[in-house]
Amino acid sequence: MATNRTFNFRFQKTDFSFTLNEDAGELSAFPSFLEKVSSAAVEASASSLLNKGNIYLTSDGKSTIDGFDQLPDDLTTVIQVGLIINPPGPNPLPFIGNIYELIPDPFEDGYYCSLVGQKRLYKQYGPVFKLRIQGFNVISSNIPEVIETKKIVGFANHIKELGGQGLFTTDTEELDWSLAHVLLMPAFSPKAMKAYAGEMGHIGSKISKIFDGYAREPKIENQIVEITDWMTNVTFETIGKIGFGFDFGLVDHRDAPVHPFIAAMGFCLNEIFERAFRLYVVTLLSFASNKKFNKSLDLMRETVNEVIQARKTSPHAKDANRDLLGFMLNARDENTNLSLSDDIIRDEVITFLIAGHETTSITLSWLLYELDQHPDVQDKVLKEIVTIFGDQYLESNEIPSISQISQLQYLEQCLKEVLRKYPPVKGIQKYCKKDCVLPGGFLIKKGEIATISIYQMHHNPHIFPDPENFDPDRWSPGKESERSTYSWLPFSIGARGCIGRQFAMQEAKVIASMILRKFKFVTVTENVHYNPTALTLRPQELKMRIFSRENLPVIDQTQILKKVLADPVEIPVALSASKIPLPPIEILYGSNTGTAQDYATIVSTAAKNLGFSDISLSTLDNWKGFQKAIDGTFKEKTHVIIVTATYNGQPPENADNFSKALQKIQASALKTESVPLDGLSYTVFGCGNKQWRTYQSFPKSIDTAFDSLGAKKIFHRGEGNADDDIETDFQKWFNELVAFLSSQFGIEISAPSRLTGTPESITEGLDVKIIPIDSFDKISENINESASQVVLLESRELQNISESGRSTRHIKFQLHESETYIPGDHLEVFPRNKKELVEQFASRAGLILDSSFEIKHISSTSQIGSRSLARTITGPCTIRSALTNYADLLGPPSRTVLWALSDILHKDGIHEQLEHKFRTLSNPGSKSEYVEFVAKHRTILDVLRAYPEITKFPLAEFLCGVQVMAPRRYSISSSPNAVEAGVATVTVGIVQDVVPGSDNVYPGLCSEYLSLLQPNQKVQAAVRPCKDKAFRTPVEPDVPVVMIAAGTGVSPFLGFLQERKSAGFKSKEKGGVSSTVLYFGCRNEDDYIYREEIEQFVSEGTLDVIEVAYSRPKTNVSKKYVQHLLLDNASKIWKTLVQENGKIFICGSASGMANDVLRTFESISQQLGGIEQQEAKNFVEKLQKDEKIVLDVWG
Repeated sequence: MATNRTFNFRFQKTDFSFTLNEDAGELSAFPSFLEKVSSAAVEASASSLLNKGNIYLTSDGKSTIDGFDQLPDDLTTVIQVGLIINPPGPNPLPFIGNIYELIPDPFEDGYYCSLVGQKRLYKQYGPVFKLRIQGFNVISSNIPEVIETKKIVGFANHIKELGGQGLFTTDTEELDWSLAHVLLMPAFSPKAMKAYAGEMGHIGSKISKIFDGYAREPKIENQIVEITDWMTNVTFETIGKIGFGFDFGLVDHRDAPVHPFIAAMGFCLNEIFERAFRLYVVTLLSFASNKKFNKSLDLMRETVNEVIQARKTSPHAKDANRDLLGFMLNARDENTNLSLSDDIIRDEVITFLIAGHETTSITLSWLLYELDQHPDVQDKVLKEIVTIFGDQYLESNEIPSISQISQLQYLEQCLKEVLRKYPPVKGIQKYCKKDCVLPGGFLIKKGEIATISIYQMHHNPHIFPDPENFDPDRWSPGKESERSTYSWLPFSIGARGCIGRQFAMQEAKVIASMILRKFKFVTVTENVHYNPTALTLRPQELKMRIFSRENLPVIDQTQILKKVLADPVEIPVALSASKIPLPPIEILYGSNTGTAQDYATIVSTAAKNLGFSDISLSTLDNWKGFQKAIDGTFKEKTHVIIVTATYNGQPPENADNFSKALQKIQASALKTESVPLDGLSYTVFGCGNKQWRTYQSFPKSIDTAFDSLGAKKIFHRGEGNADDDIETDFQKWFNELVAFLSSQFGIEISAPSRLTGTPESITEGLDVKIIPIDSFDKISENINESASQVVLLESRELQNISESGRSTRHIKFQLHESETYIPGDHLEVFPRNKKELVEQFASRAGLILDSSFEIKHISSTSQIGSRSLARTITGPCTIRSALTNYADLLGPPSRTVLWALSDILHKDGIHEQLEHKFRTLSNPGSKSEYVEFVAKHRTILDVLRAYPEITKFPLAEFLCGVQVMAPRRYSISSSPNAVEAGVATVTVGIVQDVVPGSDNVYPGLCSEYLSLLQPNQKVQAAVRPCKDKAFRTPVEPDVPVVMIAAGTGVSPFLGFLQERKSAGFKSKEKGGVSSTVLYFGCRNEDDYIYREEIEQFVSEGTLDVIEVAYSRPKTNVSKKYVQHLLLDNASKIWKTLVQENGKIFICGSASGMANDVLRTFESISQQLGGIEQQEAKNFVEKLQKDEKIVLDVWG
């Protein structure tokens, strides 16, 4: 039945209404709807200016409404109607277009540069205008809204001659780009940045010696240097050494010669700028400049090829951690096993040498210039340096640590302001994939180029008031957060953003802090400008005189916040060493949530304390044992200890390759009747949940396989049940393992230790530093970077809440541009705690929200868990960020929390009885007491409120005791072929857990977080493939499909149906060859989500039948669960499975619906297939193994 919706519109200050009849015909023609709105607008406003149909709609003034699904659900919302207009601009001349418009008048505009011509055009035509350049329509803008996907055009075509298939000059859609981007990201991780800091500091020391020589020159003219040349030498040497282990010798001494590579590169960069204004055919002619360009390019490539080949034949060839080159030579994609070719590595080296030196050298040059022009700013920078490094820093040759560098917040603000005022790249070009309308109604047509003038945007007074003034305070966290993320683009943004941004910023901070502490730089050049003929905003002849700095600002030491935590005391190992030679021990883990990794880390630490020296800890996927067995290089008597989880019988994500290799070597051993693991000793501990029918399936399969391959099981397999008390299960098995190893190798345990009980303090091995409040305005927000940011577009209610009393929301996200998905995949969401909860916890725990800290070190023998905040948070972080983005405040208080609380009470030394209580509860042996305690105290805050004796929760104990929030996964309920580009939807059941007999309500962390979000808010989330790769709708239209779901378990099947519809699959009744059936269970009609969509699929023929079971019907309908529907249709299902080779998909609760459905299949196989009871279970398990029955379930 069609429904009518009346929308409110506004055009040119005139309001009118329009009613939309939502029948099938109307919904299929959005342009027709626009035309009717256009007609209504003309009638309402009596405007003759409005061309019928030539309008756009917006409800927020920022984004256009491009379809019915984007119309607001709130019918009171006023939809703005705007006229679509072509961007203004000067008329182009024949052949040459508008090139002349970019040429400034040297008499009126002064300094000769195309940027002046651009500025004049923006002043004349506004923030968006159109030019005709070299045969292309180019829409130029200086506002942040015009950001989409990069296509290599214009300058980039010429730069590609130099960068080849490097990241900067390769299209995002090319395999070379995506492979390199994936493989190189870890080389620029925070961990990698820490490793690079030392070499950056070493080069900083070298340039300091050279500058010292200039400062000591007796003649003034000899104290003057071309500062950009030296900054170029510094940054070139840095990227050469850190990136590729190549020493250009540029900062060895003052008169170091220019390396031929650099000379060649300089010529090529200048020539590229010239080529951009020539016809392409001219670059092919036999001109001297073209010959020199080709010769220079050959020299660069030959030099880099020699470096690559020398490394490949060196002893360090396999050292992936040596530098960036080592990483590129050894990195492989863990999913495809692809690696970078030598040619691509060469192009990446050249790319990094160009981009890696130019940005930072320009930034440092302009920084020194601006600090000289603004003594007050320079004084603040120096005060910050003294505050962090101490007043002895002037005479010191000390290289700054990564922790000190991270605290230079004001210096970072100065660098950001330099990059705003002098962005290294003047602009970026984007390719418009489809017709789109910008805010203001400006039309960009498919195929046109949108140029983002970064320089003009950075100097746009509407974004940056008084833009010509150098003002680092623009970058205080409060002011920065007020501007659009896209308003500052020196490193671009998104997937095409500069991969080396953190490298460049860290290098600039290291070099600047080291040279500013010792030298004063005074500009001697008059009228400093940038080079108009360069690709970048490189200063032209910036000459500076260097003075030795005689003193640094005096800081009142009483204002500097001292460290509040004493340095940790290392606890001596409480075990005597064995006199018997100990074998190598390899500890492997397979983990999805971190539990198995935690336990493996505990085993590794115990092995060290027992005296084992040849120890390795790695994921199962990274184990080299199978290859060693094949090669015959396996060390005899090696002990392998495996701790692994399982998911629906499948291996964890970091054990998938291990599982495949294990199956392969088993098949080979069976053929050759060999025992390749003979001489290896092993044991296994499995983590699982007895709610799942496949409990311990993967750990059991490893145990059986290793035994069949000749390995010796030295200790019994352990089982941990997460549905009960997995920590107690592990501790019992672990204690027995320690006793066994001690006995086997004659190791005497001489004193109590963490091996068999609780250590003295949970904070053992932690070094955390409070960041002085005087050294920064405010630490920027620290967020979990395990996922990219997505944008919430829409959130709508699916239930009749007033009747059902439950809430389920359909949420639509705009994914990060690098993300893609297939129906059946999940969206993994990293939730945030509510502001009110954060403030309540901080108040009760005695933590100051704006206090900041950084974890400097955790010792290798520490028992701090891998899921603790201490192990998770990297870099400077405020208490507010830790509580909001990381801390699991709504989960049950873990034993580590209780252990931390007992530590706190022990230090107070007052409440010994309560201390003993918490110490006992933290011991895995107190299973029943712990379960009872957690039932009464559901959260950490509950515990703190129940025990006022605990007056505080100090930082160190908080970081070690509290665990990080686990991300939540939601099945994606859409198909990429049926929704807008980059859009995915999920279905979220909003959890509100009411404690019986009380008024306490405990919300679901992630579901409540998502339910409270508003459109356009950002969320940390990432697409994750379904763990069972077979959970995909068949691509063949004639394969029968049966889908079984309850509640939100229907979510992935919405995506399946959209995918099948987009492929044109139809039922036989509608003229197709497909058979698609959905069995769906819910409470009652008020709980029947997506009813209209599902019934629409039936009417179209995408879905043959929808069968619904109501478990709590409000009418006289019989109470049924989804398994009853299966029994009612048993003959059809049996035929689908056995005779028609169909596939059955199940989605829902593992312990409830999924188990009941599988038992129902066993019953059907007995009654219709004549299979015995025990064989029926095996039969259903085989159907699962053969991927005839596929599950996506949760526990």
